[in-house]
Amino acid sequence: MQCLSIQLDPRRNTQYSPDDLIRHVKTLGRYPEIDSDDAHAPYINLNFFTEDVTKLWAEFNEGLMKAPGLGPWLKQTAVIVRENSENSGEFVVLWHYDQRSD
Repeated sequence: MQCLSIQLDPRRNTQYSPDDLIRHVKTLGRYPEIDSDDAHAPYINLNFFTEDVTKLWAEFNEGLMKAPGLGPWLKQTAVIVRENSENSGEFVVLWHYDQRSD
């Protein structure tokens, strides 16, 4: 199993909320493990475990990143990483809110 994680900083844009994103990913048939403890506030981590992280990222790129309204919000508030399949314990950055949108 590999993990794709979406870390949200909802302070960056308040148009939507993490709950809006969670509802949307559930419509895609995905149910995240949610990690939001006071030590890392206000960050919220949504962890998705899968056998095929490349396929999951492709689904999320289409179903989340390009979603009207929610996609631009996500691009402004999220850091998205996946586990590096070659080096256990390392992560590959798939999206960072500081990078330019396509």
